Amino acid sequence: QELAPREEATVQAAPCFAMGTVPLPLDFSEPSGGSRIMGGPLDAKEGRLLVRTHTMMTDMHNGRKKVFLSTSGHKLQMKIAIMLGNHARFSLASHLTFLVEPLDGTTPIDPVEAWSTPGGWERIYNLDGAGYWLVFHHGHRERAESACLHFGLEIEIHPAADMQKMISCPGSTSSPEEMFPSSFDVSSESTVYRYVKPMAFLQQVQRGFLTSTRFTLPVESYVSAEVGFNFYASHAEMDIVRQGADSPIATAETEFLHAPTDVLNTQLFIGRKLPAGDYALRVADDHYQNQVGDGSGCFPFSVEFRVVPAKASPTVVSILPHPSVPVPRGLDLVLTIRFSEPPKGTIEDVVSCIWLGTVQATTGGSLQSMSSQYASASRTSTVQASTAEDHLVWVIGFSADTLRNMDEAKLRIIGLLSNATGQKFRFSPPVYTIVDAPKGLPWNGGAPIDAGASPGSRAGREDDGGGGPRARETGGVGRPAPEG
Repeated sequence: QELAPREEATVQAAPCFAMGTVPLPLDFSEPSGGSRIMGGPLDAKEGRLLVRTHTMMTDMHNGRKKVFLSTSGHKLQMKIAIMLGNHARFSLASHLTFLVEPLDGTTPIDPVEAWSTPGGWERIYNLDGAGYWLVFHHGHRERAESACLHFGLEIEIHPAADMQKMISCPGSTSSPEEMFPSSFDVSSESTVYRYVKPMAFLQQVQRGFLTSTRFTLPVESYVSAEVGFNFYASHAEMDIVRQGADSPIATAETEFLHAPTDVLNTQLFIGRKLPAGDYALRVADDHYQNQVGDGSGCFPFSVEFRVVPAKASPTVVSILPHPSVPVPRGLDLVLTIRFSEPPKGTIEDVVSCIWLGTVQATTGGSLQSMSSQYASASRTSTVQASTAEDHLVWVIGFSADTLRNMDEAKLRIIGLLSNATGQKFRFSPPVYTIVDAPKGLPWNGGAPIDAGASPGSRAGREDDGGGGPRARETGGVGRPAPEG
């Protein structure tokens, strides 16, 4: 299928965007196989692995990449997700096939379960053999189609017996309806509304759950929803619809969350400016056949819902990636920053207000940036910057070299003003943790690990007087404290 002329022109004007990505490794089994920076290799003793990364494939070598996986004698279950949503702007090619091929060359195995969403897909495989080839294929491009495919990749592998331990109900449980109420009381035209529920184990039966929470926006507002969950145990989905309608007007994208050892290692995220009106937030969890059986199981979830009215003070309403996720050293850090109002100034003016640790961002090359660099003792770093949605969304890419000697880096926005009101943006600076490689095996049941012991858990949060207590499980930035 050929692209429309407008899409074709976009592709021709935009080369492959590789910043923040790593190539697929040779294998997920050996320390020398190239998977360490993304969370590997598979622990041969325990049979567990959590890979969370952004990667890119091209159509070179027929667009095929095979990654070896040894089971080390374990009977394993693997869940894999491909996430294209946030990366669509970097690649308009949407074709990616995936196969699991046994080493003996027999027919590729079928998934136990498969789900498709607008932003990608998830599959579950049972791995009973000695080893497998994980085969990724990005087909040859058609005329004017991008030669590269940039996508998020999440793989979690456990011994088959882990699932029942992970969904065993602890002493204290909750229901989906207690976490996701029937309605949110959004009434103010100028004050931020915030509803937070920290992590709880939701008791479910085999069919899972679907909740619908109504809310009414009295004025145009930025709405964000973040739902944390365990990637291996749950297939979670979330969207926003108009009340009485069924077609989504906003669909959640999947993002990584917290350190690898955390119970909640993934989140759903929606961020959208919506006009005044009546809406519903829908959240669902689905299970593969016989995952729960005839009884019930308990699945960890958390939620934060925020509404920033257009009349509220200018705010940094969200930043991705989530600052609780450790950043591997040697990898670029690509930040997506969303403002409630367009910031004032040129691209260079806005970028120069952004600091990562002690490093000031600059677009480079202009007389202004050069003169400020010589006039100041501060260190600067040339970043890649782009804007979208009428300058409300800014994508800022810091190179791996900028982070090379950092262990922690506070993201600061200093002196930036709203183009609409001239006021400073409200922003609580998050702290990113830089590590040599992600450490720890994924949670496999039992008591959650204490948050204070998890690297990368400092999300720069504070209570803003909204509809619930503080929680580290999900959350963004843009709390009431002005920065700078």
